[in-house]
Formats: sequence, C-alpha cells, structure tokens
Amino acid sequence: KLRADLVSGRRRLQLHAVCMPATARDTAATGATDATTARLTQDAERNYQRLRTEARDTTAQVNGLQQYINEQCH
Repeated sequence: KLRADLVSGRRRLQLHAVCMPATARDTAATGATDATTARLTQDAERNYQRLRTEARDTTAQVNGLQQYINEQCH
C-alpha cells in the first residue's frame, strides 16, 4: 500500500539527508561547479540498516513459525 501511494503521489517520503560537495570528477563530468550529492544523515543511515535487519529477522521468524505449523498441524 505504501509503495502504491508513493508511486501515485498520494503520500510522500521524507528522509533526513545532508548534501555533500561533489568530487572534482563529478563536477567535470556534469560541467557544474556547485553540484552536490544528497546522502542520508548518519542517524538515518543507522536507522535504515537497523530496520532492514529487523525486517530480515522478522521474516525468518515468520518462516520458521509457518514451517512449525505446517509440520505440527498437518
């Protein structure tokens, strides 16, 4: 549901990010002298990685429970 809402524009996603100066290689490639690259803040990046780990762990737990139910109840 969230993904569909984001695609349709019904919802927006806000990230905490900082703009880092582009490298000389990046500015030469684009021709821009003040180009910047957005990056997640350190806190946002840690939170993102934690959420990915928790989602992976939860999926493993659900799969284990489903296997147990299938073995014990069928």
